Amino acid sequence: MSMTSTAADVAARGGVAERIRILETEVRALRERQQLVDALYRLAEVRALNDRQHIVDALHRFAAGQDLRRPELFLSAFTDDARLDFTEPARRFGADVPVMVGREAIGGIMTTLAPLDTTHTVTNARVELQGDAATLLALVEAQHVTRAAPERRLLLKNLYETSLTRAGEVWQIHSLVIRNVWHEGEPSVLFGDAGEGR
Repeated sequence: MSMTSTAADVAARGGVAERIRILETEVRALRERQQLVDALYRLAEVRALNDRQHIVDALHRFAAGQDLRRPELFLSAFTDDARLDFTEPARRFGADVPVMVGREAIGGIMTTLAPLDTTHTVTNARVELQGDAATLLALVEAQHVTRAAPERRLLLKNLYETSLTRAGEVWQIHSLVIRNVWHEGEPSVLFGDAGEGR
């Protein structure tokens, strides 16, 4: 074997080794890129789950604020310009309740409920996210018991159609429409004379 051919063989082997090193570097880079893509995907999933939890929490604040008689918790569920529409259930029981606009108007609910003990149970929550906005559809079972006469009660099973917006780390209700599915008990517990005989 000549010196020239040996040198050529060594050069060829060196070229192959260099090519292998280049390919290994490219493979590592691709793996790192894929790991980054996977990590970003997992982060997006976790953020979406976190958002969904906070979205449903807005409805839990609405419910618990009433049940615990904590107006500040109740109102924390709403934006300043929120709208709450309870007109359909009210009409069903012969009452005229206007759409409530703004936190102050919505806060009047706490005065209406003052003579009552309430429990609200939120179920079947379905969330749709659109960036910093969301919709939430849920069933809410609301029990209303007259504190002075506990045998008098009204149980409402309602459908809540809710639009929400992101407010920093929390979500707040911008619009809430309540529709009654069924009821049991005395409507007058909540609606007074308008609910008599319904």
